[in-house]
Amino acid sequence: MSWKKIFFYLFFLIIILALYSYQQVKTRKTQQIKEQEKQVCPFKVEEIKSYTLKTEYGLFKLERKGKKWWLTKPVSDWANSSTCSQVLETVVNSKIERKITPVPKDISPYGLDRPRIEITLISDKETWALKLGGDTPDRRRIYAFTTDKKAIYLFPNSLLWSLNKRLGDLRDKHIIAFDPAKVTRLSFQGKEIDIMLEKQKNQWYIKTPFNAKADNDEVENLLYKLQAEQIKTFIKKGVSPQLKIELWEDINKPPYWLKLTLQKEELIAQSNYHPTWFTLRKGLWKDIVKTPEFFKDRHFVKFDKEMVDKVEIIYGKKQLLAQKNKEKWEIKPKNLAQAYEIEFFLEDLLNLKYLPEKITPSDLASWQARVKLWNKKAQLVLDMKCYKHKEQSWVKYKDRFYLVGNNFWEKFPIKIKEE
Repeated sequence: MSWKKIFFYLFFLIIILALYSYQQVKTRKTQQIKEQEKQVCPFKVEEIKSYTLKTEYGLFKLERKGKKWWLTKPVSDWANSSTCSQVLETVVNSKIERKITPVPKDISPYGLDRPRIEITLISDKETWALKLGGDTPDRRRIYAFTTDKKAIYLFPNSLLWSLNKRLGDLRDKHIIAFDPAKVTRLSFQGKEIDIMLEKQKNQWYIKTPFNAKADNDEVENLLYKLQAEQIKTFIKKGVSPQLKIELWEDINKPPYWLKLTLQKEELIAQSNYHPTWFTLRKGLWKDIVKTPEFFKDRHFVKFDKEMVDKVEIIYGKKQLLAQKNKEKWEIKPKNLAQAYEIEFFLEDLLNLKYLPEKITPSDLASWQARVKLWNKKAQLVLDMKCYKHKEQSWVKYKDRFYLVGNNFWEKFPIKIKEE
């Protein structure tokens, strides 16, 4: 085959590919135009400054405040920003499936004389409204009107249910709005409680009623629990508070606060985030009302995990030996544990905490388990004896007894615990 023919075929192929690409681009653009024509809302979500939503549950007015939304009617309070944004995104992105033109003089057969849902969007430049009427005969679509009234539009019926919100759906049910990672001071004040904690260089400390290093995990778990907790119901009448919690993100600014009262049937609360009182789940009181000892750093086992070279575990009549060989655990007998269980067990020992209850051990019989660790220099770095007494679990470490949780026994390798 001559070079001229090869060149001709290549040129012909390039032309075909170019035409095909052009056609694909043209098709995509046509599809995009058709999809855009199906969207009747003239706004982008970020352009909307406020909106009014009328549903079968009432009339709601909302306005944007920075990145959040504020309810102005029927109550003045923070709105659920996620729900508010979802409502707007649903309206802005909704696409018509059909339209009826011209608009008939009598719109009552379409349910548009008495719309079931009305939403009015307001931007800096204009106002636009959408009204949803009755269902189509097959109940798969819903008739709708917009501000221009140029046509009756048919939207998917799901649009109605996406917009039919109650006050409870739109209202922010968080107790207080704060960032747990930014909190630097935390206090609890009540009749029998006076605790102050402060964060310094990523470490929490107890300042009142005594000075001590705090357990970061316990403090931060409590903060995240407060952040995630949801209000059950809003109420008009409150009671005298039994406990006040204050949180500071900046000690030079007023703190966030929460007041709590535990009653027989419910937990009543108030915060500076909402204008009215509200109820919370009763169990939250037990989750957050703690003694100063609870916040204290109660880790008591210390060793360098990377330096541990040999592990001995005696559990009842069974004995396990684990020796490191080129960074791999060799276990004898092999059937008593897997290598990963040894790694997890060492990590659990370092995370072991004594319980805050002040109890003196008595009548402890012989130990049920014993753990010994050696480092790479064959030096004994840990010798721990473990006891079960009635419903209590104790650990003897460095000649001192520590009360630990009963879940401590779950940390041992599974096979060594089998009878």
